[in-house]
Amino acid sequence: MMININKTVQYTLISVGGLLMTSSAVYGANLNLDWNNTTFVAGGLNQTFSVGQGEVNLQFSLKNGSSFASFERVSTPRLTQTLTGTNPGVSLHLQRKPSTDQNNRGSIELKTSFLRYNKSIVKGLTFDIFDIDRSANLPTSGTPNPSTWQDRVIVKGFLGGNEVTPTFTIFDTNNVRKVGDFTLDGIRNVGNTANGGNVRVSFADSIDSFILTFTDNPSLVTTTSPSSHGIGIGSMSFQTVPEPSMMSGLLLFGFLGLAGSKKKSSN
Repeated sequence: MMININKTVQYTLISVGGLLMTSSAVYGANLNLDWNNTTFVAGGLNQTFSVGQGEVNLQFSLKNGSSFASFERVSTPRLTQTLTGTNPGVSLHLQRKPSTDQNNRGSIELKTSFLRYNKSIVKGLTFDIFDIDRSANLPTSGTPNPSTWQDRVIVKGFLGGNEVTPTFTIFDTNNVRKVGDFTLDGIRNVGNTANGGNVRVSFADSIDSFILTFTDNPSLVTTTSPSSHGIGIGSMSFQTVPEPSMMSGLLLFGFLGLAGSKKKSSN
């Protein structure tokens, strides 16, 4: 049976031994790391945020000579309204300065870990990536043309050290191309406030962390020194997994209620 409250929150009622339990008890709480209501220290490379009964930790690593660049004279990563598509809120803006080594442009790696939840596991993680693009539009055929940068974003989920594959929902496949199970390439130039470079990332399976790598396409050919370029990471929504003791207690209570009702009916 479905009950809709104010047309925004749904609860699934499940009958166990004559009792009704809500989906929040069965599946855990629905939580959101909302950048619009979060204080993020600009330039901070290791930050932890309290969300519900647990924490979400973001840790950045700079690889092979790549570094963060400032945007509007303020260090990134930071929250801005610049890379959000048509979304009126803010995103976590990563402005990357590539390495000058033409054989390895380096990368920025963001590891996001879910802490103090049951077994540090969450389900249904969903977030948007904004403005995945390329400085010069990639030709539809023939040899790729030079470009000062080309966004490449790699997203991998993990559960106990095992890789978990995400689902990518690409807003416009003319602008962003999926390359394998984990990788996205920008192939056309998209305006900062347009939706053409947006991708929704979701994990149907449980994870305890994910790693997002922001780099350039390694086959990129440039005619000048590579310039800085950026992407935005949207708010993260996810669901916790309930404590086993909560579920066992609810089930036991339900079965005791069922046994009691049978005994009463037999008298």
